[in-house]
Parts: sequence; structure tokens; C-alpha cells
Amino acid sequence: MAEPIKGDPKIFGFVFAANYYFGEIVDNNIASGSGLVTGILELPCFELEYIKELANNYLHNNIISFSEEEIKFCYEKTKGYPYFVQKMFYNMYEQRKKSTLVNDKYFQNLEIIFKNDFESSIKNWGNTMSSFTIDKIKLIMNSLTPDKQNLSGFLAR
Repeated sequence: MAEPIKGDPKIFGFVFAANYYFGEIVDNNIASGSGLVTGILELPCFELEYIKELANNYLHNNIISFSEEEIKFCYEKTKGYPYFVQKMFYNMYEQRKKSTLVNDKYFQNLEIIFKNDFESSIKNWGNTMSSFTIDKIKLIMNSLTPDKQNLSGFLAR
């Protein structure tokens, strides 16, 4: 198991972005004066065990922790796609800050939030998606039950 990341989380963090060319990321950071140090690599989809490890690191020294059920839910919805794992962690964390109850309503809220995040993300990515991303998005889409038809034309290439 990897060592937990130490230090102030406001200073150090990972952002999984998707489908931006390296030059665009660097140019955007220079133009905005953000001072972010950027790099690019292609990440394979995370396995369930690795998502558990990420969750432990993500919530290290935090009063909130994710249950096995939440980790499995994250994996089932995201299929381990790094960008969406990060989004799901954030959404789970925000929901848990509002209420510590993990029940059907909690998971229903996450379903709705994830569906909205998913749809808006892939629409914003436009035609810059790699074939790897398209294949993974189609896999994730098959796990979304509501309103899959809205995205089918967008991904048919």
C-alpha cells in the first residue's frame, strides 16, 4: 500500500483531467498565471483495490471515511476511469459532509449527481476524445440507466 500523502491538501493535490492536449494545459496555466505544474500521462482504469487505496489516501486523517459499499458503488459507476473516480470521490465526500447516513437516498442522490457530471463532461470534451476514452465512456454509459439515448448520437463516431 502506498504511503498517505502528507502535508496541507491545499498545497498538494492531484487533478485527473481528461482529453486535453499537453500544450493546451500548459498554455492555459501560463495564460491564467495559475502557477500550476502540469504533466501528462495516460492512466489505465483503476482496479477496485486501487480505488480503495486511493480512498484511504484521499481521506487520510479525516473524520469521514468511505465504506466498502461506497467504494464498490464508485467502481461500478465509473468503471475505474480516473477522472470520474475523482469526481465521484468529491461528490461522495460532499454528500457525507451534509449527512453521515449512507442509505438508499444517499446513493440515489449520487446517481443523479454522477449522471449530470458525466453528461456535462463528455459534452464539454467535444471531438477531442481519444479512442481509449470513447471506449471507456461507452462502457460507463452502459451502466447508466436513465436517458442513455441522449448521448448515443454524440458518441457514435
